[in-house]
Amino acid sequence: MNGTKRICSAAAIVLAASMAPAAFAQSALQRLPELNVDPSQVSVSGLGWGGAMAIQVGVAHSSRIMGVAAFAAFPYDCERRGGVTPRLCAGLEGPDVIGLVANARAWFGHEIDAQEHLRRQRIFLYAGVNDVTIGPQVVAATHAFYQALIPAQNISFDPNGPGGHFLPMDYYDPRSTYWPCQTATSPRNWPVDCAYDGAGKSLAWIYGDLAPRTASLDPGGDLIMVNQGEFVARDFGMDDIAFLYVPKACAPGGSVCRLHVFLHDRDQSFFARNDTVFAERS
Repeated sequence: MNGTKRICSAAAIVLAASMAPAAFAQSALQRLPELNVDPSQVSVSGLGWGGAMAIQVGVAHSSRIMGVAAFAAFPYDCERRGGVTPRLCAGLEGPDVIGLVANARAWFGHEIDAQEHLRRQRIFLYAGVNDVTIGPQVVAATHAFYQALIPAQNISFDPNGPGGHFLPMDYYDPRSTYWPCQTATSPRNWPVDCAYDGAGKSLAWIYGDLAPRTASLDPGGDLIMVNQGEFVARDFGMDDIAFLYVPKACAPGGSVCRLHVFLHDRDQSFFARNDTVFAERS
């Protein structure tokens, strides 16, 4: 994406996969395959600081993004150094969005894409009632930011989602140790069974009705590690790897498919975890 667009990210934000162990990465990396993707059907989501980055991308590049899903995320331009809302983008208090909205309006059509593109987006926002990292009041400010700029009917906001600062799921995965949904966060940032299909609800809001899941929760396809170093240098905080799930129908030469990009929180990268659990379950 155009690096001149004003994407106001926090210093801690990283994308896709951050700084993976070199030996594993070098042995497993593949080049990004040529897939038949509809460029008008691209959406982005994320959790925590990853959710905030999804909002930055969605606002700045709104002509190329049809929808955004943000779990426990603060508003656009919130943590920019020297910005209008210092120290209020995390925790329980929440920022005043008047200055953030004013900045976006001043930048539309210049530093960032025109507002007409943003107005057509579908926005899904989630706040966990037990979240003390980026609490419900902060997410309510994110909601207020969007309400000032796009039609209310395009926004789905759940201010009382179950759980804390983690991605809520609606099934128990026996590969992980069980963490109760009532906790404020989960050790190692596991996705947690909260009887709430976060991924399904957010994708359905953006795209409409989804195909039913299989009983095994495995629709088939491949999860591959791709080399994103050819698109962005490590100097920008991006690792050489990203994970790409390709359903069978979307394999090279297959059907026209939609693309969804998920951005992880600070401690969910392959480097931080040294496993692929979050990439698989998110």
